[in-house]
Amino acid sequence: EESAVRQSAVPVQNFRYVVVAILLGALYFALAKLSLLLAIPPGYATAAWPPSGFALAALLLAGNRVWPGIWLGAALANVTVQSSALAAVFIASGNTLEALVGASLIRHFIGVPRRFECGEDVLKFAGLVAIASAVAATIGVLSIAATGSISRGDFPAHWWTWWQGDMTGMI
Repeated sequence: EESAVRQSAVPVQNFRYVVVAILLGALYFALAKLSLLLAIPPGYATAAWPPSGFALAALLLAGNRVWPGIWLGAALANVTVQSSALAAVFIASGNTLEALVGASLIRHFIGVPRRFECGEDVLKFAGLVAIASAVAATIGVLSIAATGSISRGDFPAHWWTWWQGDMTGMI
């Protein structure tokens, strides 16, 4: 009898995660579209990218199982920027991987749930999100460079802006 109750609870839990993932995707998309209003041409990188902080918080609070929502929201937002669908897929993958890496590092080195109890925790957090931000910046800028949207010479400036924006968004 207990086994039957546990088995019937599993589809309900899975349904909740699907609903949460879809809602997170919709919120990520909306936040990304607002943030893209501040982007430098060709429209991908901005000095402040709140969706990265939203994605990190979502994974820390709801768990890694909701990553498809982050990916979906990021992919839809990026496909609306004069881009190829393939570049949008890679950029969304970078955004999602960044949040997963950041959440994993924070869980390992700081712990969750936890408040910053000392200055060391704040410094750890800043360092960990700086590392995680490099993931999306690298994948994203390589993706737009591959489409020819930016020149090789512009790569460092775009990477720096992308990295800075994601890090600022997570902080």
